[in-house]
Parts: sequence; C-alpha cells; structure tokens
Amino acid sequence: MLNQDDSPPTAGRSPSNGPSRSTFRRVIRWFCVSVIVATLGVVAAVLIWVWHWERQIGGDNTDTRMQASEIVSEAQGSFADEANRWSELADILATYEQLQSEFQRNYPAPKDSAGFALPNWVPDASMAYDPSSSPEQSKAGAEFLARLDRSGLLARQEFFERAKHFERPIDAPRLIDATFLDLTVARRLARADRALLFRLWKSGGAQDKEAARVFEWLLALGRAYRYQFGAINSLTGIAIQVLALDTIREVCMNRPLREDALALCLAAMERQLDAPERDFALRCERILVLDTVQWSFSDDGRGDGYFLAAENFDLGALTGNQARKTATGEGFFLASKKELVDKFDELFGADIEKSLRLPRDRTAAAWNDPVEGLPRRFRILKILYPAPQKLIAAQDQLMGEVIGTKTLLAIELFRLRNNRLPGALSELVPGILAELPLDPYASGTLRYKQTDPSEDPCGRDYLLYTVGSDRTDNDAKMNVKVPFTPLIGAPSGKGFDFVFNTPDPDLQKCLNAD
Repeated sequence: MLNQDDSPPTAGRSPSNGPSRSTFRRVIRWFCVSVIVATLGVVAAVLIWVWHWERQIGGDNTDTRMQASEIVSEAQGSFADEANRWSELADILATYEQLQSEFQRNYPAPKDSAGFALPNWVPDASMAYDPSSSPEQSKAGAEFLARLDRSGLLARQEFFERAKHFERPIDAPRLIDATFLDLTVARRLARADRALLFRLWKSGGAQDKEAARVFEWLLALGRAYRYQFGAINSLTGIAIQVLALDTIREVCMNRPLREDALALCLAAMERQLDAPERDFALRCERILVLDTVQWSFSDDGRGDGYFLAAENFDLGALTGNQARKTATGEGFFLASKKELVDKFDELFGADIEKSLRLPRDRTAAAWNDPVEGLPRRFRILKILYPAPQKLIAAQDQLMGEVIGTKTLLAIELFRLRNNRLPGALSELVPGILAELPLDPYASGTLRYKQTDPSEDPCGRDYLLYTVGSDRTDNDAKMNVKVPFTPLIGAPSGKGFDFVFNTPDPDLQKCLNAD
C-alpha cells in the first residue's frame, strides 16, 4: 500500500511547492503589456519632442548681419567718413575676370606638355613662390599682361593711391555666403600687378617710380581685403601684401630702385599698411559662428534650441558632410544652442586674448586645440570652431616682413644717399626711419651685420634677418625648402632664421644650408 505522500498528483493540480502555471503566465502577460506600453510612451514622447523642436524656426532675434556691418564700419575708423570706394574695386575685379575668361577661350598658342592653363597667379603666404608659374616668365602670361595693359584695366588702379574707405556690402541671407566673394579674382589681379612691377623694373631705372606706384597698388589691394568681414578676407589681404613685400625685396636685391623710387616705396608702406586691431578678424569669426548656429538650430524664444536636421544639410555641405552624419546618427544627443554658444564663448574668448600678444610674448603651447577634449555632444562646435592659429601665424608673418622690408629699403636708401652702408641700424633713425626696427620675435632690434661679398654665396655685403619664432640667433641660417617657417611658428622653423635680403628665386645657391 502506497503512502498518501507518495501518491501521484491529481491531474490539473500544481505541486504544493511552486506557483501554478496559470499564475506564471499571468505575470508574463502583464510584464509584456507593461513593456509595450512603456515603449509606446517613450516613442510618443520622442515624437512629440521632435515635433515640438522641428516646428520651431531656426534663428533668434539677434541681427548678425547688422553686427557684421557694424564691426566692419567700426574698423574703418576715421576713413568711414570718406566715400566708400568698394564699387570701383568690384568693377575692376569683374572686368579682370571677364578679360581672363575671354583670353582663356581665345588663346591661340598651342598647349604645352601639361596642357595649357593660365599661370597660377594666386599669392599664398603659405607656399614658396614658383617663378616658373609667374606671368613674367611665361609666354601666355606675357601676352595676357599686354592685353590687360591695352584694356587700361591696370592703370585704373591709380585710385588706390587716394582711396582708404573700402567696405563690401553684407547683404547675403547667411553670413557664410558673404565671406568668400571675389577672393580668387583679387589674388589673380595681384599676380598681374606683380608681373607689371617686374616689367617696369626691368626697364633699367627709367620707370622705377612707376614700379613704386604699382607696389602701392598691391599693398592697397591687400589692405582693402584686410578690412572686410571674415578671417578668409583677412588672410587674402595678408597674402597679397606679403606678395608685394617679397616682390620689392627681390627687386632691390637684384637691382635696387633709384633713390626717389625707394622713398616712394617707404611712403607707400606708411600709407597702406595700417590695419584693424589684431583681434578684428577673430571677432568677425565669432559673429560668423553665431550666425551659423542661428540658422542651424531652432529657437525657443529664450536663447536656447535644438539642432535642426533639415538645416543640417546646408551645414553639411560646408563641413565635408560631417554634420549630416551627426544629424542622422546622434542629433538628439547634441548640446543645445545655449550650451554650444556658452562653451564657444568660453573657449574663443581665450583665443582672442592670445591673439593680441606679440610673438615674443606667447608661450610655445599657446595654440593647443581647445576643442580637442570636448565631449562628443559638442561635435558641431568641433566642426564650426575657427582655426585662430592660422590667422595669427599669417599676421605674425606679415608683421615680420613689414618690419624687415621697411628696414631693407631704408638701408638701400641710406646707401644711395651716403655712398656706404650704415654701420648700425641706429644710423637709419631719425633720418629715414622714425624708430629702431624691433624684432617682433625676440628682444632687441632686427639682426644686421656687414659681410664680405666674396665670401657670401649671393655676393651680399650685409645680412638683415630676424631670429624667428625659436627666439634663437642661428647666424642667418635659413630653411631652404620653406624659408618663411620661422615667421609663422612652425616646428620646421626651429633652428632657422629669416633673412630679408635673400635674392629669389635662387634660394638653393644663396642660403646657408646643411
């Protein structure tokens, strides 16, 4: 006989030591229902959130176009009371572009081995000058220059000698569209002016004064762009002025201009090398970034908003489509407009402060990337953040070249007036220069020493140089491949100086290389 405890369970009855199957099924059902309801709630909340933000209009009440116009007008200073001559400059550029297009279409000469193209006349302060690409060294360039001459276009630049107020109207819906106008044409016109200067100089002295006038046109063209909105305009203006300074030094090292022409060049530098404050272009960049944030973010009326995926396609086109990927992949997790602007002002304010220092007063680590360590949610800021170090490096280069070129012209003028070289730079003051030429990279003046022409590879009887960004006197040793690196703080400039009286383009035989 079986014990009661050993009898099999009755059908349909659960064992006494666990929950019934029906209870377990009820728990599973309620759990699934809860998950579904919660998921639907989250989806609904996200859809409502997206609908709320996407219905808002990008932008707020800040008139960034007015801010841009005001900062440019303020930079003009006392010249703002004069007539705005931008329309005349714009007409010259438009005419130049038309003449070049016609010349390219109708050029009768056969193509060279690489296929005919007009020489590259775009001045770039970051590139060594290639004489083979210049108009004075090419048949096509010479013919085009002659055609420009016959058109009277080059002579129309005479108004640069009197005009100081150049202010391009800012009327594009988005500021980014108002910053890249006519830059390429301006650079090509600068190359044509450079070629004209060389042609006048090659006359043997008879047209040196005219060459000095063209030198002023080049400086004035660069000056006009340095006063326009946006860092790219400042960089273009700096590149054109650097081209002018390099050209006049090259001229003087091969056959110095006559005394009256040298005096005209120095006077032109006094007239045309004024510039806005060093932080002007960076303050323009701040307005440009804020304008971009306005049209790429919504606005809740309180200065905050959400990144707009629809507008993001325009932003993506400006950033290699990085922003487009951001919108589709993680747009919901980006920093809000207010967070982005606050962080930008915090970081960029420090960069603007650094930009006001002279090269000699900056530390080696002054230009660490401030956005490198930011969280991923600030990805848009990483895309929009300007590169202040490039602009400041260009400003540093121009500052060094202005001081060096002015001193070189003064030395050559002193030589013509006194039939000898100055024993020291102090002899140039106050007869020619108003003050001693201080080295912007180190304490003291520019380095100047007389040399024996028979022992110098270029036959020079003096050397004039700056120690450059490494702040070390390397005995006038230059970087043969990229001579300007000591002027811009590049690592490759360490161990080198920048010598102002080096005849181009024969750098290889004229520089003290390893």
